[in-house]
Amino acid sequence: MAEQPGIRHRGPVDNTWLEMEASLVNAGTGTEYALDQVVQYYHGYEDGENWTEGDTKETAYLTSIPSGTYFLRIQATRDSSGGVWNAMHTFSITVKNDVSNDRNLWIFLGLLLIWPIVQFIRMWYFERQRWEGSPYSPYKSKK
Repeated sequence: MAEQPGIRHRGPVDNTWLEMEASLVNAGTGTEYALDQVVQYYHGYEDGENWTEGDTKETAYLTSIPSGTYFLRIQATRDSSGGVWNAMHTFSITVKNDVSNDRNLWIFLGLLLIWPIVQFIRMWYFERQRWEGSPYSPYKSKK
């Protein structure tokens, strides 16, 4: 089974952004698996309402990574517009290996439920048609 690393990037952003470019490089072959993550959080007050956009954390997954020895190369860039250099004192990056991904399970369960739902609709329609002319029909009459 292929390993599935998860990379969580968290930054103290406030009406700004912090971008991280991470590369997982195979030490033997030089094969590179790259991802970009942007943490951005904006908020404000407009037309009598508070609004927010984004989050202070992002998570990304690399899938189908063959086994081997890897090193992680990270480069971070942040918003420096506005002419003021605001030092970003802390941000964190968490890297995990073999992270479980429940997405495939939910897709499988959803596909598995399609057949029983279709059968239920067919049965309901058949029963409604069967009782259509009866004065004892449990279904409401269209008349």
